[in-house]
Amino acid sequence: MHPHIFIDKSISVKPGGVVKTGYVKTENVVLLCKDPMSKGDISEKYELVKQNAPNQIFPCPIGHFREDGRFVILDGRHTFIALVMNGFESILVSWIDNEK
Repeated sequence: MHPHIFIDKSISVKPGGVVKTGYVKTENVVLLCKDPMSKGDISEKYELVKQNAPNQIFPCPIGHFREDGRFVILDGRHTFIALVMNGFESILVSWIDNEK
């Protein structure tokens, strides 16, 4: 089940639902949206990532794990690109845990 996204990096969680965060290797990330990105939006995220390094910002990109174990980013691709541009090898992400 995929989460419902309402506004930037916001998801709808049912009562009793659990949202988890964790780090995923950047090589195990897939971007759901392949639309062109604005240089300005990436530049803004790049500076934010750089200012907070080595920490990562929250709210973080959201998504889900595929059957092959790769993480699909549903919202937060600009942050992902900014992290890669800054040399990060892992990304902080969040997902709804369906294994209750």
